[in-house]
Amino acid sequence: MAKDRYQSQEAPRFSRRWWLDAGKTFLQVAVVTVLIWVYADLEKTEKEKFDVKLVLHTGASGDLALLDEVNMSQRELEVSFSAEGSRGGLNALRGRLADRASVISFDLSAAFGPGKHDVQIAEILARTDLISKAGLTVHGASPPMVVIELDRTKYVPDVEVRFNYTGGTVAEAKVSPPKMGLRIAAGVLQDITAGGGKLVLETEPVNLQAVDPGKPIIATIVPFVLGVPVRPEKPAVEVQVTLSRLPGEKTLAIPVGLRVPQSWSEDDTWLRFVLKRKDPLDWRKQIIFRGAKKDIDRLRAEDVDAYVVLTDNDKVPTESWLTRDVQIRLPRDMQIQAVGEKLSVSFRLEPRPAPTPP
Repeated sequence: MAKDRYQSQEAPRFSRRWWLDAGKTFLQVAVVTVLIWVYADLEKTEKEKFDVKLVLHTGASGDLALLDEVNMSQRELEVSFSAEGSRGGLNALRGRLADRASVISFDLSAAFGPGKHDVQIAEILARTDLISKAGLTVHGASPPMVVIELDRTKYVPDVEVRFNYTGGTVAEAKVSPPKMGLRIAAGVLQDITAGGGKLVLETEPVNLQAVDPGKPIIATIVPFVLGVPVRPEKPAVEVQVTLSRLPGEKTLAIPVGLRVPQSWSEDDTWLRFVLKRKDPLDWRKQIIFRGAKKDIDRLRAEDVDAYVVLTDNDKVPTESWLTRDVQIRLPRDMQIQAVGEKLSVSFRLEPRPAPTPP
């Protein structure tokens, strides 16, 4: 009890104990004051500019496809925007962007369905977890808007896989699996089938001189069919190749034709436009074919289908020439291939002159 009474007594002014008590009180007040200042600074509203890569994708389900894109699953945009909010929220956003290499992803399937949409960049940025959880407001996005067109995908099973190669002649190629399913935009599939086209997947060309003879080859699938993007079930196939010992070679002059959307034969496209070739003579290509001698000997020019694929985008007025790679289709029952450099032609669709009045 004597000790408690002693501790409750006020220390004499300017005594050692008085100075210790005063110091403790000052330290506590100073710590609280600093914390208040720090908190107030973090909560003060500020604005900061960010440069990011915005990835618009169609989601994991694969039910939607982006049209007019090289990759039907996503589109990448370089975007600048200003975020406004507390300093703490801005710091959190900067740190999370650093962890993600300045990439922000947005699932289009969560907000949009099939059709053409004017997508406001600021709105979709504000809906991403990175920004919404930081309590920030988005201003001044550049570009402010992007137009996207979405379509439902259609699953097509059992599509043939064709092995492409260079640097040798193949007697037999066993592809595993020889067929696989793919997803393609429903509208595109309808145009292809209406025009009598057939879906065939092809592999990236494999240089036979760069692989070990007798060992299976892993060949990457090209995610395109007839010039349009598709989503194959597998990224690659395994190929067991037997090389031919009787190579042959032949050069043929092959005219380059056109593949156009089916709708062009039903609307007024050819009434409004005329195909202008930059060099008409260049639309007849000298192509070298190499393969098994028995097949090379019976190959004729009419057996080869060389063509370029036109799209609705080619109708956009332009003063420059459009260049398009030539696609080559060979008879399936012949072990042959076209060799040499990739071929291309130049053209544009010009408005057809109005008829002169009589």
